[in-house]
Amino acid sequence: MSEVTDNSQIETTEVDAELAALMADLDEETTTEAAEPEVLEASEDELEEAMVTLDIEESENAKAEAAAKTQKAKAAKKEAKSDEKPKQKRVSTADLKVSEAVTLVTDGNMDLLNLVEGETMSDGDRQLYMDALDGIAKKQGQKVVNLFKWMAKGTKLKKFTDQAIGHIIAEGRTDSTKLREFFTNDCGYGAKTASSQASQFMNLLPFLMIASKDGKEIVLNDKSAIVAKFKAAKS
Repeated sequence: MSEVTDNSQIETTEVDAELAALMADLDEETTTEAAEPEVLEASEDELEEAMVTLDIEESENAKAEAAAKTQKAKAAKKEAKSDEKPKQKRVSTADLKVSEAVTLVTDGNMDLLNLVEGETMSDGDRQLYMDALDGIAKKQGQKVVNLFKWMAKGTKLKKFTDQAIGHIIAEGRTDSTKLREFFTNDCGYGAKTASSQASQFMNLLPFLMIASKDGKEIVLNDKSAIVAKFKAAKS
């Protein structure tokens, strides 16, 4: 009996072979696509140009930051300056009468003429006192102006005034001899200076109601407004 060939089996085998070939081609394409991409290399000129661009950008950023800091510092300085108290213009009292100078340095605060605590000068007495100020000697007048400025604004007292007030407070009473010896022995001034200052303050201390006269002596006035302020300043 002759051998019979199965045509359906042959056809199936051929189809399987074709599918296997197609799968092999597909795998090859997939492998090729999955390969690493090509790396593009930049030229030296391109790299140099990129570096120059980067340097320029960094330089511009640095300049912008510096400008911002400078502007901020200027603004802070301007704000600080605006907060400062305006400086008071110094006005000379050299050509003024003593009464005018006292009015100027106290900004017209005539309450400072109430030299005895608890007592208020009348307008008439105030005017008499101001007139009397214009009659005192020049050097004594300078001391009076300085003292009223100290009373009004807390400025520094002249050293002779500070020493004389301190002396009468410490001693309670004094005379021209004791005051002269104080300026010589305690303060270290020469005889001429000590004598001149002692003579001036024997007149000034009563005039300013820091002391009152008692014969040849002067006695501390416990109700003196100047003495009260002096003690408070020294405490």
